[in-house]
Amino acid sequence: MSDIDFIFLFLANLISAHTAFIVLHNDIADELKKVNPAWTEEKIFQETRKIVSAIQSNIHYYEWLPIVVGSYTINKYGLNAYGGYDSNTNPSVL
Repeated sequence: MSDIDFIFLFLANLISAHTAFIVLHNDIADELKKVNPAWTEEKIFQETRKIVSAIQSNIHYYEWLPIVVGSYTINKYGLNAYGGYDSNTNPSVL
């Protein structure tokens, strides 16, 4: 496989995933607007963004990470053990 073929396949997959998440975002936003008609467009966008981000995080952590790092590393560092919500943990992003 040439470099051009690899780049084309990579970009095709990236564009497909991006498009799927845009469609998901818009579907969720439409539903939130129906359920919360008083919300502003900005509020709908931000809440939808949080939901889609959570879905992506779940996919990355539970689907992608085990494939990339392997089960040995997952078990070694306890990455498969979710102890539940901890209110003492700061969830903000720096």
